[in-house]
Amino acid sequence: QPITNDILDVKFGYFQQAEDRSKALTNLALSPITQNGSSALGVFNTLSWSHTGLVRISEKESQKFSGIKDDRGNAIESQRLSNGELVFLAKDVPAFGSRKYFLNTKKNKTVRTLAHGNALDNGLVHVVIDPQTGDISSLTAGSSEFVNKKAACNLNSYRYLHGGDDPDKATGTSNVKISIKENGPLVASILVESQAEGCNSLKREITIVAGQPYIEIKNIVDKQAILKKEGIHFGFGFNIPNPTTRVDIPWGIMKIDNDMLSGANRNWIAFQRWLDISDNDKGVTWCSLDAPVFEVGNITANIIGSATNSDKWIKKINPSATIYSWALNNHWHTNYPLSQEGKIEFRYRILPHNSAYDAGLSNRFGLEQAQPLIAAPVDKNMQSKPLLSLGGSSKVLISILETDSTGNNMQVRIRSVSEKDEPVKLNWLSRKPESVTIIDNNKGANKDVQQDILVPAMGFITIEAKFTR
Repeated sequence: QPITNDILDVKFGYFQQAEDRSKALTNLALSPITQNGSSALGVFNTLSWSHTGLVRISEKESQKFSGIKDDRGNAIESQRLSNGELVFLAKDVPAFGSRKYFLNTKKNKTVRTLAHGNALDNGLVHVVIDPQTGDISSLTAGSSEFVNKKAACNLNSYRYLHGGDDPDKATGTSNVKISIKENGPLVASILVESQAEGCNSLKREITIVAGQPYIEIKNIVDKQAILKKEGIHFGFGFNIPNPTTRVDIPWGIMKIDNDMLSGANRNWIAFQRWLDISDNDKGVTWCSLDAPVFEVGNITANIIGSATNSDKWIKKINPSATIYSWALNNHWHTNYPLSQEGKIEFRYRILPHNSAYDAGLSNRFGLEQAQPLIAAPVDKNMQSKPLLSLGGSSKVLISILETDSTGNNMQVRIRSVSEKDEPVKLNWLSRKPESVTIIDNNKGANKDVQQDILVPAMGFITIEAKFTR
């Protein structure tokens, strides 16, 4: 109906405007140093700690080149992907800083491969794909297995459920075809193609990167337009014997069930960038870049309508290392299209760790997925030095850097995910402020500080720095 389409256009517009503004801001920030067609490449880190990550150069930008060197002339391992992109690993890009690389025509001679049959292995993680289902049937790091063989699903298991049906009626995949898509010294991936109810086709690509301790997942659902109530879920049955699940939420970390209000929705739960399932010995940090709602233990988002006083509403969540990503549905009557169709991408990241939960590790991993390294062609003589760095606990980070129109006043937001007060130090590198003040609106007074700052447990502090003109 016309009015429905108008409503949807407005709501879809929010997402499009957000993407357009994000790209515009990035281009604006890079415009003073960007030089299109240059063989010099600037790699920029927007996080407050040094970051190692994969850099992708488009086929158009890299078609005249086949190799990479750093700013000292050392050859950097690179790989040409099947889509034409040239990729390399930028190591230890400094906090709020950059590194410069140079494209050249010297080909990479390394012939090492990371994919073999239905398995991926980079020495840090080992992944096995089930040839019958296309699910991840084994994920190991060190000597630990992170897939629960007894769970109702493996990892990245497709599940399609009609309306309010019971979870055991959910269907999986059929006619599975597995092939190696990328297989080089740096990047390897296995592509799983299959049929799946509700879809014209389903493609799942699992990727590993040399030297990186996590796996990447990209699922592309070619959705059929279906008017009847339906839902698509991707299951992840982790092998964590005594699990505690913690969830990243705005300005906090929530422990499942313990930190939830008695009337909170426990059938489906929203989160921000990451969740972690751990016991005292091991765990996983899991990121969902496109679908921010998950279920614990089973497919529990199967309630149609308001369901007032329904016994399907969960009162308590029992500990479980199985989660489902609720990827899409058409359950609700208001503000949702009657059907969803076309190719839709869902990306996930899994970091297994053979240690107890570490808020700093999980939070950094989640932010690294949300804020990957940025690459742009630059003048070969570009010089760049970070404005500042943050010393201290890995559980404390800078979440906002905001400069006014004069460029002489800056606000710095420092956030902690630690359960205790943490001392940190601001190190001003390329420009020294004439004053640094903690802004404390609650107490109505500001406090001058030098370099050392005490950040409260699970709290934040806002700093104002003033520079001379």
